[in-house]
Amino acid sequence: MYWIGIGIWVLNVALTAVSYVYPVPVVPWFLLFFGWTVLVHIVAGGNENELNMIRSFAPKPFRQISAVCTAYTAFNFVLCMILLREGGPGIENGQYALMNHGFVRYISREEFERLSLIESRLFTGHFLVFTANSMQVLAGRRQCKQS
Repeated sequence: MYWIGIGIWVLNVALTAVSYVYPVPVVPWFLLFFGWTVLVHIVAGGNENELNMIRSFAPKPFRQISAVCTAYTAFNFVLCMILLREGGPGIENGQYALMNHGFVRYISREEFERLSLIESRLFTGHFLVFTANSMQVLAGRRQCKQS
C-alpha cells in the first residue's frame, strides 16, 4: 500500500499541474482520491489519536510534503474562491454561462475556459492535502513495522 500511496499522490500532483492548462474532469478523480483516503484511514485504524501517532513516525520528507501540500491547498482554495466569487462556469441553453445560485450570466468561450481551469484547479488542489496525508500515514505505518 505504501507505494500505491506514493503513486496516488504523484498522480494527484500531476493532475494539479495539468489543471493549469487543461480542465481535468473532477468526479472520477474525486472518487479515486476520496475512496483511497477513506481506505487508508480504515486500514490504519481510523482513530484520530492513532493516526496522529502513526503520522509522527513518518520520515521527515513525508511530513514536509504534507505540510507543503496543506499550505498549497489553503492558498489555492482561497485564491480560487476569490476568482470564482461570481459563480462557476457551465452551459445553459447551449451557451457558455456563469452560474451562481440560480442566477445565470452568459459569458464568452474564453472566459468559460479560464473559469473552467480555475474550477478544475480548485478541486485537484484540494485533494492534495488528503493524498499527502494518506501517504504520510502509510509511510509512518511502514516505519513502525520496520522498527
